[in-house]
Amino acid sequence: MTKRAPCVCVLILSLATVALLHLTGCPSKQQTAPPDDIRPEELIRNAQPSSPTNRITAYVNVSSGCQTPTVNALKKASEEYAGKLEIEIVDFGDGGEGTARWKSSGLECMAIVFGADTGVAWDQAGQRKAVEFLMPPGFNWMMEDLEQALAAAADGRLEKATEEELAGQAPPEAVALKAKAEGDDKTARVIIAGMPAVEITAPAGDLSPIKRAEAAAKALNDWSSQPYKPAQVRTSKTPDGAAIAVKDQTVLVVTQADADAAGVSVEELAEQWHAGIRSAVVNANVAGDETKSSCSG
Repeated sequence: MTKRAPCVCVLILSLATVALLHLTGCPSKQQTAPPDDIRPEELIRNAQPSSPTNRITAYVNVSSGCQTPTVNALKKASEEYAGKLEIEIVDFGDGGEGTARWKSSGLECMAIVFGADTGVAWDQAGQRKAVEFLMPPGFNWMMEDLEQALAAAADGRLEKATEEELAGQAPPEAVALKAKAEGDDKTARVIIAGMPAVEITAPAGDLSPIKRAEAAAKALNDWSSQPYKPAQVRTSKTPDGAAIAVKDQTVLVVTQADADAAGVSVEELAEQWHAGIRSAVVNANVAGDETKSSCSG
């Protein structure tokens, strides 16, 4: 397995950076997402012996409440495949035993471990399918993938995926973000799939807050018109402050005026906006997948 950037849960919007990062259950230090071709590796320590894939340990931030669909799916499978699957949910957001187990495992984010692996493969409708169950749904996998993997594990059809299989893993089907701008020349918001992601209260050059929000919404919609991954939402430093970008397209530039209006530093506001956008993108993908699979959780 290979390392990716920290996960982001479904957004509970807050102007406090610490509160946002606490909800995700990820490390609080500011990090920039690595290139997409870098895969999570060695997150489960090499010394860990192999074990049957029907023994499943799910490291999930249950306490945050932002992964309820995943938790419900695991509980449902535990009941449906009683006697065939051993499913344990470790709440790494509990601040106690669960957090300690999560850290000692070598993980940095949410993961569902089948035996000793997050990368597994099985035959689905006559075709080989490989998935890495690392980070929340919408990044590397969808709820439908989890349901299929659990069924395969119960039937004894689940195997460890090869690096070649995981490297060739296709990105999830694109879910349109339907981003839009709301507000006026004084205060504007970027709405992603019906969810407020960013609030803008300062102009930038000749652009008012609403114009900036409109430009951000267009950039997000253009990006989501093609297959994408939420991990492509990133921050970077610019001469004017910091930028939130998707792949190589800038969505918003965080200026000193933005930071002054919010009462935080440029870096802190960039972190907030980044978390807001990426969390809303994840939420849109989870909701879209549930609609397609008719899964209640």
